[in-house]
Amino acid sequence: MRNIMIGLLLAMAACSADPTPAPPPPEPARVEAPEPPGPAPATAPAEVPVATEPVEAAAEAPAEAEGGAAADTPQAPAAADEPATRAPAEAARIPSAATPEAAPEVADPAQDATPDDGVAEAPDVEAAPAPAAPITYTLQPSQSTLLIQVFKDPDTAAAGLSHDHVISAAGWSGTVTWSPDDLSACAVDIRVPVAKLVVDSPSLRRAVGLEGELSDGQRDDVRDNMLAKSQLWADQHPEIRFVSTGCAPDPKGVKVSGTLTIRGQGKPVTVTMKVDATPDSFSASGGLNIKASDFGFEPFTAMLGALRNLDRMKLSVSAKGTPR
Repeated sequence: MRNIMIGLLLAMAACSADPTPAPPPPEPARVEAPEPPGPAPATAPAEVPVATEPVEAAAEAPAEAEGGAAADTPQAPAAADEPATRAPAEAARIPSAATPEAAPEVADPAQDATPDDGVAEAPDVEAAPAPAAPITYTLQPSQSTLLIQVFKDPDTAAAGLSHDHVISAAGWSGTVTWSPDDLSACAVDIRVPVAKLVVDSPSLRRAVGLEGELSDGQRDDVRDNMLAKSQLWADQHPEIRFVSTGCAPDPKGVKVSGTLTIRGQGKPVTVTMKVDATPDSFSASGGLNIKASDFGFEPFTAMLGALRNLDRMKLSVSAKGTPR
């Protein structure tokens, strides 16, 4: 009985089997490589190459199943879960528009814009300060020195018996008008009485470096000769005067030009002075060489020319003053 039942079941199984063969398995889906990246954003610099590697194979060959069980069934690609395109290790970096260095600097047109009328505004310029007003100073003889040095001729026969001399002014007066900002305002006027000239003061001789001292009698003789008609002629020309005609800047100070009058003879001269002027005080110093012959007289001579002075004389000024 058991055998009969088994035979019936086998016969029913054979009758219900579908004689149509099973369809082949579907082909695996083709995995295509993604398209390469599009062109760089508009803000990226032009012509920046992007290196890429060749697209890898879309799918690998199906592996044979052990024992032939899966020989006809393809397997999923080995790199299906990885991107098919990879950037090289040293790929060029393309700056993004979001990064600060991506876009070149562009000048702000608002900064360079000119006013609507097209005329740039002139910068504010402070007005120059007004020049200082000229100040007139009165010169103070007690604080000043006016000297004339007279030199003997060393080539004469009696040169050993003569001396160099220094003559100072006393009882003189003068004014100076001065503006540090306007030299055209410069004005100098000095008057020296010839009769009050002092000859060979011992202190002045030492001050100018002259050796030896003269006795009172010697000084009186020198003074009489100086005031005589052949020299300064004090009776007819009682005053030595200097009046300026202009001032000009000089690397060493200020060039003061004017007329120097000695023995009634005026001569244009220019002396370079160092000037220091403030609202409260004035000082100036300088000197120049002059010739006796330029003022109408010859150098003093004695003993038939065995003793004689040089034609050259040296005039030195050191003056101080206070405002009027």
